[in-house]
Amino acid sequence: MARNNLCYLLWLLCVVTAGLGISAGFQDPDYLPTQPEDPLQPVWDDLDTLPLEILNGFKDQMDLHTRQMQSSLTEILSRLSSLEDKVQHEITALREEMGDLVTDRLVNAETMILEGIFKHSNAIISSVREKCDVQGHASSLAGKLVGIVNATVKEATTTCSAQAAGQTARVEQAAAKLEEVAMRVEETAAKVEETTTRVEETATKMEETMKNVEEMAAKVEETETKVEETATKVEEAAAKVEETASVEEAANVAEPAVRVEEEVAASLRNGNRTHRATEGYRTVNALYLPRDCSDIHWQQPEALSGVYQTFPTLDPKGPVQAYCDMGNAGAKETGGWTVILRRQNSTWGLENFNRSWVEYREGFGHPGSGEWWYGLAPLHALTFRQPFEVEFILHDLELGIFQAAYKTFRVASEGNNFRLLTSGFSGNVSYDALTSMHHGEPFSTYDKDLDSLEGNCASNNGGGWWYKKCHRAALTATFPVSRARNSRTIRWYRTDGWLVLDDVIMKIRPSNYGQRFNTYADGE
Repeated sequence: MARNNLCYLLWLLCVVTAGLGISAGFQDPDYLPTQPEDPLQPVWDDLDTLPLEILNGFKDQMDLHTRQMQSSLTEILSRLSSLEDKVQHEITALREEMGDLVTDRLVNAETMILEGIFKHSNAIISSVREKCDVQGHASSLAGKLVGIVNATVKEATTTCSAQAAGQTARVEQAAAKLEEVAMRVEETAAKVEETTTRVEETATKMEETMKNVEEMAAKVEETETKVEETATKVEEAAAKVEETASVEEAANVAEPAVRVEEEVAASLRNGNRTHRATEGYRTVNALYLPRDCSDIHWQQPEALSGVYQTFPTLDPKGPVQAYCDMGNAGAKETGGWTVILRRQNSTWGLENFNRSWVEYREGFGHPGSGEWWYGLAPLHALTFRQPFEVEFILHDLELGIFQAAYKTFRVASEGNNFRLLTSGFSGNVSYDALTSMHHGEPFSTYDKDLDSLEGNCASNNGGGWWYKKCHRAALTATFPVSRARNSRTIRWYRTDGWLVLDDVIMKIRPSNYGQRFNTYADGE
């Protein structure tokens, strides 16, 4: 330890001597200063007598210390270069995967960059401080041995601080470069967000245009209804003329109609939940064909839930079996729902939903006694002519029942690949999984791949759906075989993770249908 201190002292004296020599070199050669008597001359004489091996040892120590400093700086620069490569790689990956998750990944990349900056900056500053502490400790030891060299020690300490400041400046420059990269990432995210906003505005304008078209279609429908009512009045007038001509014949015609009404009423009282809806309408109008369950419920508000025949295209030769949810007894506004999708993981269910395009277009399954799909063609026939709403009842394996509803639900024509249009989300699910990814998307099946993925989402998930790349809601997928929430199964996304489902109901009815009972009494 004493040898090291003496070596360090010798090095400081050399620095002082060199400095004095340099300053003397800049003086006027004609100027001959008078050298004062040096009171420390005996000390310098003693230092001149130091053995060569001590001087060499001191030099070796200084070389070793210099190499260690260079190695540390090289390692620090290597880490910064590696960090910069990782940042560039992360930015490239973000650009390639920019899509619906771009915002989340940009935020994660920004967090990683800032954490890396603070982590490595702290490590570098800590390393520099440790090395300065070592030098300060050596200076303190030298001060204890020879008090007369305090001024020289201060000068050396200043030199060390300057070196540390230079290293810190380099670190700050590297940090500034990384911050500049982070700012570029933020600018890219802002541009993506701006583009997304423009797309959403365009979609909103398209929805408004479609609503206007739907309103025009509704007006046309009202005109058709008025024409039908006029025709009915004409028929009633003709019937009255015939009644005047032959009262007895009219009585014979009315008697079977009364019997039909009595039979239907008895069927409802006995809880017959599956019957032909058209039989009950013959007493109202022999030409009347219900398009969906709301038409049946409007004419018979007390009808029970069950399977009925509907005619979405008003073609008498094209009936569609539908399960009608007629709501709660005594609460007419809760009924009129057409259940278009039913999934239940039980002995009643387990229907194969990995079907072809034609099967999804026409519909399949067993309404009222298992699982079923209403059909894309009848869905389009219903929803294109007037606004419809949709409600989802979702049962999670562990978390219970959730509900999601949309004020607008529409399915385009087959020529437009049955594209889905939704808006007006509400419910106790924390995330609008349907509109966020599936709004505006075409329907896709294993034999007609129309999604945005390079692969086939329908094949991967085991059922047709309005996939994009691929889904945040998949209600036709296969049932779960475990409680794992990240596996491909029937599920619905929310902000805190996936809902894994074992029971699903998807039902539709005309928008604001329930409010009609607040305006018209008893459905009249």
